[in-house]
Amino acid sequence: MGRSTWTARSCRTCLKRKIKCDKVKPHCRQCQASSRKCEGYSQLVNQTLLSTITPYEHKPLSACQHWTQLLSLFLTDYLPVNHSPRQVQYCSSVSWVETFPKLMNSNLHSICGVALTALILVHNGRAQKNEVWVREGEIYYSSAVEEICSWKRIMDPSEVIRTAMVLALYEAYTSYPREVYKWRVHVRAACNFATESSLYKPDLGLRKYDIYRLETIQFLSSFMLDHEEAPWQSFSNIFEKAGQHSTDIFGFLLNILPEVSQMYEEVKHMQEIDNSTSATCPKGLLHKCLDTEKKLLGWYKELTSVHDGPLFLFTKSPSGEKNSHSISIKFPNTSIIPHLMIYWLSMVMTYTCICTAILAGAESFQNSFQIEEGRLKKRGINDFISLYTHYILHISQSQLECMNRELGIALISSATSLAVLQTSSISNERLSGVFDSRRDIDFVSEDPTCYSNRPWCLK
Repeated sequence: MGRSTWTARSCRTCLKRKIKCDKVKPHCRQCQASSRKCEGYSQLVNQTLLSTITPYEHKPLSACQHWTQLLSLFLTDYLPVNHSPRQVQYCSSVSWVETFPKLMNSNLHSICGVALTALILVHNGRAQKNEVWVREGEIYYSSAVEEICSWKRIMDPSEVIRTAMVLALYEAYTSYPREVYKWRVHVRAACNFATESSLYKPDLGLRKYDIYRLETIQFLSSFMLDHEEAPWQSFSNIFEKAGQHSTDIFGFLLNILPEVSQMYEEVKHMQEIDNSTSATCPKGLLHKCLDTEKKLLGWYKELTSVHDGPLFLFTKSPSGEKNSHSISIKFPNTSIIPHLMIYWLSMVMTYTCICTAILAGAESFQNSFQIEEGRLKKRGINDFISLYTHYILHISQSQLECMNRELGIALISSATSLAVLQTSSISNERLSGVFDSRRDIDFVSEDPTCYSNRPWCLK
């Protein structure tokens, strides 16, 4: 797939025999030489499991109801629910799963349908302690991965991108919290595929929730790159060219995120090479950072103006321990949590970049960085460090609340905290001590069962 990170797999027969496959299509030579039936590469599921996902129009009513119930259980566990009917239900990247019923009803045999089947089986299998469902879900997942590795240009780009996002969600749900590489590989592939496909098909056929999901997970993933990985290409302009503009409060926030990602990449570049040879001017970077800060604060002001009541509340934890969780954050409206998580993360990154630009500028110009006094409004680096810590504490203090919420909320909260922790890679000797407050703040659990122990998995 060009620059994507999916790789081709062996045929099913060689995989079962655990031997090297020459990957000749349609039937590999290994199978022909041993007079074995080559099960092929692109068959989505084996015949035994195929009977369980016969299209709805050919299934008995009881089977249709069975799949409808499993999907309904997943959506109930995943989507945030407001307890008061008077509360506004905000749409966000979490709302993307609301499209699942339509995707499964349209064609359950499609590659996206198989990926969804894997996710739903594993989730409900864990929730109801049904090992058979879990094993079948794992088989469906492997089948979807094998199929998507053999993608063809004639395939619908929207289906490939949606499938990749479903596979990423599957990995985020089933992996250790810190094993971000497992779901990030699908995110990178989806983003690369979107960029490449837009060259010959400007309208990718994605809906609003698809776009929200793709842009959000790309933003979160951009802070989790390994040192040897190249920065991701931004595809935010793809949707603008196709006439798909954001029209709600979450969409307006997404419009600012490419600026945050770009600033972060410039800061990493400054840390990797000497300032004298860096193409990034500290003063220019500081201008960008302050402009982005202004946009983010303006967005937050708009959110508070349209929201009825407080966005969140501070409460004291029952324990008397003096740590970041002695004060916790509660959310009266659960559907607003994704907005705040992305906003707080954006502010953390913005103030990280501002501190870096100020220190780099002071060193480059021998402490004569006075030209920015008007823009800084008499704020010194200690003020920005305080703001940085302020937003990190918000993310940390909301962890306990979010991890006991629905699956969609728990996952975006976990990804946000991991993104903050990953920013430590940009700190060098010049910044050592500036961001030490991060060490005293508790984040997501290292326990690999932290998701499976949540209330929505204890039915």
